Amino acid sequence: MMSSSIIAGLAALLLTSTALAQRGRVPGGGRVSLPGSTPYAATLIFYSEGLWGDQYSYTLKATSTKEASVAIPDFTLRAKNLLHRISTAKLICGQVSATVGFFDGDNSTTNMETWGGNYHAISCEPGNTTTVDFHSIQARPSMEDMGDKVTSAFMIVNSRPYNDFPFSMTFKNNWDAEINDTLGDNAEPRGDVQLTWINTKTFKLRQNVRIKISLWPDYDAWFEYIVTIGTKQGTGPNAEIGPANFRIVKQNIWVAPGRFHDRVKFEFNREILSSHAEFEQRLNESFAPVFGQNRTYYFVPGYTIDQFFAAYGG
Repeated sequence: MMSSSIIAGLAALLLTSTALAQRGRVPGGGRVSLPGSTPYAATLIFYSEGLWGDQYSYTLKATSTKEASVAIPDFTLRAKNLLHRISTAKLICGQVSATVGFFDGDNSTTNMETWGGNYHAISCEPGNTTTVDFHSIQARPSMEDMGDKVTSAFMIVNSRPYNDFPFSMTFKNNWDAEINDTLGDNAEPRGDVQLTWINTKTFKLRQNVRIKISLWPDYDAWFEYIVTIGTKQGTGPNAEIGPANFRIVKQNIWVAPGRFHDRVKFEFNREILSSHAEFEQRLNESFAPVFGQNRTYYFVPGYTIDQFFAAYGG
């Protein structure tokens, strides 16, 4: 019923670009230094009114070779009497850069795979500070302000040295170029592949598909991979440093209801499951020129969580 070339289609990532892009995707501000005792740290401060009123401050420390990250869910801001009351935030960097993303969804867990809502990000460069007035920004995707709407945030403090690579853009460009030719005669993509940043080690891939049935209307379907980035070092003191290793940790599929739903879903799921090993292999081989060094690697989002970067430091 379905072409076995789907396997090849899922693994066809001929990613050849190795040009590295320097940071600079979100704006910075004036220069404010942190105390010398926390050189690899950044401090995030929430304010209820301008730069005064109720406040909540959080300092996150990284190391020279390992980034640090934290999710701040809605119950934390509720406990600080700041839920839906945040007017302004300030991000202050020490000797390393940092990024903060803000959400207005009902995000009541530290598992960011479930987070949603409008989103806005800021960053600061080493020794600088960035201030954001939520009443004057345009959050994605609504393009509306987030004044008194912020419910949650994540924070990343980068390791040093730090550079990044336009991961999602490169992935999408090459996936789009290959997927039409490699899904086979019995299936075709519906729209672009969707990549979503989840946390510093994880992203989600989702592709909508139309499955063709002989003498019967097509079936809409989609498959989804949860992909992590780690190293090949295993365990031990240097486990966080090494060539990057991409791994699929979860897969989901959906097939529209219909007369042949169960059979189509069974075969579609079998194809997706059988593609795991080859997909991982091609992904690792394609990005080896960028991620093959003994460094730490992690993901950092930009203005939107579907346009993210693979960072390396150490």
